Formats: sequence, structure tokens, C-alpha cells
Amino acid sequence: MADQVEDEFLRVSEVARMLGIPDSTFRGWVASGTVSVPPHYQFGGVKRFRRSEVEKWVEESRVD
Repeated sequence: MADQVEDEFLRVSEVARMLGIPDSTFRGWVASGTVSVPPHYQFGGVKRFRRSEVEKWVEESRVD
């Protein structure tokens, strides 16, 4: 069951909420390519991100 949650697909708004930023900011990052974002998938024009990849990206972005 934990694997299902780890690999669930998140909407742009859900990723933005995880990061504590406005949806529009994250959408801009994705569209512009100026900020390295996690890989995403597109289903019928809707972008989705795997939770596990977002969490990995966040951890790798940490500055000590």
C-alpha cells in the first residue's frame, strides 16, 4: 500500500502546495525551463508528477 502512495501522480497544484508556492509560480517554472523541475508526464494535455520523484527532487535541492 505504501508503494501506491509513493508513486501516485500529483497535479501541478498539489506539487505547488507541497512547496508552499503559488500554482502560477510552479507552472511558470515548468513552462519556462529556467528552473530544473522533476520529470513530468502528460495525459491529454494535463501534466502530472510522481510523488516519489517530487520528493527526491526536493531532497536533492536542499542547501546545507
